Amino acid sequence: MKKTVLCILFFFSFIAGNAQVSDLRVRIENGINSVQQFWAAKDYEEAFGRCFELDRIITKYEEENKVRLPEIHYLPVKQLFHMYLNSSYSGNPKCTSYFTKMKEIANEVQNDRISLDVLRSAALYYQKFGTISEQNKYFRDWIAKKMEGKDSVAAENAYQSALALADKYSIASLTKTLKEYHKHLQDSLQLVREAEMIRIKKIQLEEEAKALEESRRNVNIAKNILIVVLALLAIACGVLAYMLFKKYRISVDVNKKLNDTLKNYIDSNTHRGEFVKNVCGWVDSVLNDVKNKIPVELTPSDLASDIQILQSKMKSLQEYTDMESNRENMYERKIQNILPICHMAIDDARPFLQKGIDVILSVPNQLLPLYDEGIHYILSHLLINAAINTSSGKITIDFKRRSPKTCQLIITDTGSGIPAEKCSNLFMPYTCIGDLHESDGLGLPICSVIAYRMCAELKYDNEYIHGARFILEFRQ
Repeated sequence: MKKTVLCILFFFSFIAGNAQVSDLRVRIENGINSVQQFWAAKDYEEAFGRCFELDRIITKYEEENKVRLPEIHYLPVKQLFHMYLNSSYSGNPKCTSYFTKMKEIANEVQNDRISLDVLRSAALYYQKFGTISEQNKYFRDWIAKKMEGKDSVAAENAYQSALALADKYSIASLTKTLKEYHKHLQDSLQLVREAEMIRIKKIQLEEEAKALEESRRNVNIAKNILIVVLALLAIACGVLAYMLFKKYRISVDVNKKLNDTLKNYIDSNTHRGEFVKNVCGWVDSVLNDVKNKIPVELTPSDLASDIQILQSKMKSLQEYTDMESNRENMYERKIQNILPICHMAIDDARPFLQKGIDVILSVPNQLLPLYDEGIHYILSHLLINAAINTSSGKITIDFKRRSPKTCQLIITDTGSGIPAEKCSNLFMPYTCIGDLHESDGLGLPICSVIAYRMCAELKYDNEYIHGARFILEFRQ
């Protein structure tokens, strides 16, 4: 029972002690704020007096409670250091004394925030009392610690913070050093980005090489199937010729029987021929399909043609990859009227319109910040696709303003629409709606990247069920 009571008393005393430390920290922080206000009002005597009193309060609390509060003690010590550093009547000994106390506290608490603050204070101390090399060393250490473990954006922010500090204290040598360091940093980041792009392209080439090797294996399989079929056909023809020759040698007495038998074999051969012909046609169709689907052929001339096709697709892929890699390089937009651009896109699509189909334009004379070539490319592509796939009904272009800074161009057709299973990857490369051999599957992905680079977004309306509807949304 006695032990239980002692434990309870210890627990409550511990909580009370923590509450007292928290209250002390709040008092010290409020006191530092008042010191800074007196310093800003140029009441230096009052500022120094209050700061000394805060330091005395912490020391007294530590002695009475037999505890160490280095993080709280750091606050008045730091304030006194900066006041002595910036006062016109202070000298090196005072600054040195409080700077030494700051370093001792930093070594004791091992706190990253305090360590970073000590490095910055050291740079300012040596800027006033030391040499340029010492000042630059601590500034470099301070910047390196601020950038430690951070990404490129955070590193850039750390650099800008250091440059602002150098400009504030008019440290020309540090400003020059920082700019040189920033140039090296940007060069390093560029090398990292280029290495990442090379790695990605290498992976893509390896995957394409695997696909090419798989295609070659499939062609060899098709070739072996064709050889087997031809061999079976040759065997069948040989057997039939042997049987016909043997029957021809039968005597005249069994001529009728021979004729009947021969007729049966001829009929049978006809059926076999038709069967073999059908099999050959099927194999040829399958082989042609394989040839159409696989960029490798059996003959050298065809192989050269297929290589050219493959190179063309690789070129398209490279163009898309280049555009994707420059996704963040935004197009320059100018204030233009969108209506003439819509008319030009309709003229591009008009040769593809089927009989009885027309394009209904409901777009006002509207001035918007636009990249005209990109808008023209996207509208032409969408309208040509709509014209090809719409055999009845109509194609419309509508303009909607959703908010003061957002408007939409809506392209709607009453055609065959897009299968639901392909909608989720519609703007991914090589997601073709029709035959892959009639398109390289990069039209909509390229339109999507162009839209992004001019601060717009291309979307497909999944809820529209009477055809296809694309929405080009502009953000001003």
